[in-house]
Amino acid sequence: MVNLTPPTREDHYLVLADILPDDALVVTSLGNASYLWAVIRDRAENFYLEDAMGLALPLAIGLAVAKPDRPVFIIQGDGGLLMHMGALVT
Repeated sequence: MVNLTPPTREDHYLVLADILPDDALVVTSLGNASYLWAVIRDRAENFYLEDAMGLALPLAIGLAVAKPDRPVFIIQGDGGLLMHMGALVT
């Protein structure tokens, strides 16, 4: 029988935690993104931005430039992304 229950946010985070390389740098924005990622895969290489809405994308780009040998991932909500949408051009 097929499971028709939609995946939860936690389900997506668990999949991401399973597939991320061990040397990945992860930047999370405020709120649930930071909380859930800290619960699921807390590491020293994570950057939790609790009071800086919109800063996750520019910070992740800076990390990618500074550490080109390390994969960089960002977990950010739509509101934070809209605050610095122009950074995607980088």
